[in-house]
Amino acid sequence: MSKGKSKDSKSVNVKKEKNIKKINNKKYKNNIMYILIAVVVLLIVIYLILNSTIFSAKSYSKKYAEAVATGDKVKEYKYAGVTNQNEFVSEKEIEETYKNKVLRKVDSLEIVSEKEAKQIKDVELPSTGKNEKLFVAKYKLKNSKSTRYLVITLKRTNNKYLIFSNWKITNQDYFSDNVVVKIPNNTKAYLNNKALTDNYKMDSNDADSVSYEIPNLAKKSVLLQLELQNGIKIEKTINPSSNNVVDATDFSGYKLSSSSSSVLEKVVTNFSNLYVSGALKNKDFNSISKDSIWTKELIGTDDFKNNYQTLIDKYKTKKVSNYKIKSIDTASSYIYSFDTIKINANVKYSYKLNKKERERTTTFDIEVKNSDKLYINGFSIYGLQYMF
Repeated sequence: MSKGKSKDSKSVNVKKEKNIKKINNKKYKNNIMYILIAVVVLLIVIYLILNSTIFSAKSYSKKYAEAVATGDKVKEYKYAGVTNQNEFVSEKEIEETYKNKVLRKVDSLEIVSEKEAKQIKDVELPSTGKNEKLFVAKYKLKNSKSTRYLVITLKRTNNKYLIFSNWKITNQDYFSDNVVVKIPNNTKAYLNNKALTDNYKMDSNDADSVSYEIPNLAKKSVLLQLELQNGIKIEKTINPSSNNVVDATDFSGYKLSSSSSSVLEKVVTNFSNLYVSGALKNKDFNSISKDSIWTKELIGTDDFKNNYQTLIDKYKTKKVSNYKIKSIDTASSYIYSFDTIKINANVKYSYKLNKKERERTTTFDIEVKNSDKLYINGFSIYGLQYMF
């Protein structure tokens, strides 16, 4: 009997232990569920707080208004959604453009709702579209008594970080639409150092030019550069508007880019080696005129030959040797017309006169024909006569 009782008590204890484990497991699962519910609720609360504050339309409007008020173009373009809209408007390029801009100081800035804004006199409010919000920024600049107003309308766009609201300014026009750039054939075009590729090329029957259409271009100063087939780059700043045609076929208003200096320096060096050094060495005119750096029109003139002989006569009276160019500055050169470039080169050179080392500067005034390469089409002999 004692053995039977012990067996029954053992089975009862086992059952109790199993029940206790079941109860504990249930409590554990319930606790996990409560914790998960609490975490989800906390995340929802955090999301609602962030979405209604940091990522709210009002908060976005304030950031944009602060950028406009202080004159911070980099942030203004960022919050307006202009930055990185296309390859011609990068954040780096905008930062470079406005890196030296002095910002204004703001004493006060307040964002008011559309309902409150309706009570402000002398502020005209636009009608808002579907899913748009309207705010008005009231602000005063430092040391100014007048209150300024900035009307802002926003529209919610794709979510930021997948879950938070993202906004776009809708009442400020930052883009010029359908800007056309027309350039000569055999020429490359660049906007803010970005090449206009075939993606933008328009169909045209014009044999002398090619046109590119840019659907969206930021309404700001844009650097237009043209690279000619001979390596010369010319540039000018444009401020295009919507449906504007920028005709760059006549090169009007352009200046030579600093990157063209090496090409121009080569022309000056070739001219010096042939014409100046040739005269110093009393070389035959036919030997220097055969070189391909001259235009046929120049070779056919009497002045070309007569001026060369004049230099020979001037130079042979002096014992000059070791003539060398030390530096060339072509910064004052300019593009005169579609097919003509005027090179004004400040030339520093050295030589020996009666075995004594000398160093001087002079100016080379050279006219070149702008073609597949640069051909010398004329020059001034005045400064050349008094080099030594």
